[in-house]
Amino acid sequence: MILLQVNLAEGLQGYFDQFLTGISKVGVGLLMILVGWIVARIAGKIVTKLLEALKIDNLLEKLNVKQFLEKANMSQTVASIFGKFVFWFIMLIFIMAASDVAGLSIISEKISQLIDILPLILVAIVFLVVGMFVAQFVRDLIIGATQSMNLVIGKMAAMFVYVFLMIIVTITSLDIIPGFDTSLIKSNVVLFFAALLLAAVFSYSISSKDVLSNVLGGFFTKKIYPIGSEIEIDDIRGTIIDNNNIGIVLDIKGESVVIPNSEIVKKRVKILSVPRTRIGND
Repeated sequence: MILLQVNLAEGLQGYFDQFLTGISKVGVGLLMILVGWIVARIAGKIVTKLLEALKIDNLLEKLNVKQFLEKANMSQTVASIFGKFVFWFIMLIFIMAASDVAGLSIISEKISQLIDILPLILVAIVFLVVGMFVAQFVRDLIIGATQSMNLVIGKMAAMFVYVFLMIIVTITSLDIIPGFDTSLIKSNVVLFFAALLLAAVFSYSISSKDVLSNVLGGFFTKKIYPIGSEIEIDDIRGTIIDNNNIGIVLDIKGESVVIPNSEIVKKRVKILSVPRTRIGND
């Protein structure tokens, strides 16, 4: 009887000691979380104030980041978002340490995996923002260059290049983050741009067929029909006042009439007279 009481007392004492040890570990863990919250809050505010002093929101506003955040129903600034990121990054470190102290190894392992990914997510976001800036710079550069050369397709080409660069930047940003398989996206993007390129080449070849015929015809008409010659085409008689890659310009009783080179090479042309300089050269 006495031995049974002793064993029972020792068992209760053991459970009580384990309980006290567990309580102490939990208490230390909670204290670590409290300290981590204070440190993370201070660090987050410092980062937010620093980015606000650098006016990063004004810089990113040019990239339409503010409009993107508004569409996502996020009223916070970019500086505050980075501050919260720093806050939770530090908090997760302290929570992981507190979990280890409390003996919750499963929780600490999961948090450790998350902490390993967070810096890569930040790098991906920075890469995406920088890529957006570069893509917009290239787009504006193409628009400015094509406008100075009076090219009509400048804006269309600039937008095409911008979309292409943004897709490349987005896919590369996702590749930085572990766990994202972008192989399917890459294959679909390649197929899309290949089909788009083939359609553009096909449509351009059809639309430029007449222009190409005129340009090729211009190589022959410039040699055969010099400026100053008098010719007759389909009962139309006039003097050549210009001969370019598109066609021949005839002066017909004071009026200028353009005849495309593609028509001239197909029709029968009667040369009524040529300039004296041409006769001398011949």
